[in-house]
Amino acid sequence: MFWIIGKDWQNFGFHFNCVQKLMTMKKFLFLSMILGLPLIFTACTKSNNFSSIDHTSQNQDSSLIDILKAGSWVIDYYFDEEDKTADFAGYIFTFGSDSALALKKGSESYTGQWQVVREDGVSKVWININTINLIQKLNDKWQVKTINSTKLEMKNDNPSSSEFMNIKRI
Repeated sequence: MFWIIGKDWQNFGFHFNCVQKLMTMKKFLFLSMILGLPLIFTACTKSNNFSSIDHTSQNQDSSLIDILKAGSWVIDYYFDEEDKTADFAGYIFTFGSDSALALKKGSESYTGQWQVVREDGVSKVWININTINLIQKLNDKWQVKTINSTKLEMKNDNPSSSEFMNIKRI
């Protein structure tokens, strides 16, 4: 009889250790979630806050603004780790007054905002299109590398990015 009680006591000890380990794992998981949630909500945000742009005339490139507003545009070249120009074929941009941006392809149409700023002597175009599909890849600040009245060659403003976009007037 003592042997049976001893055996049960050993099983109780085994179960007690399992419960202790489970509680420790739950505490660890809970602490990981508590500490990790703020990182999830802040680490991967993409900021396209147009209201933070300094809109004073010395920080704008009025000639670039006039060129963009002078007609409709298409993506002539788009590179993000590989040539993805075909993904944007047929989309037509219209840079309107008051920072209004329209993008249209057949029956698809999107709206958004755009701004031109000069930072450290470099002209940059900010694009923000209201969508959650492929087009959102264009939502960024783009450094203008080459400009003339019919074509803009741009690079993503993020130094670690290898995105390039060229647009041409149609």
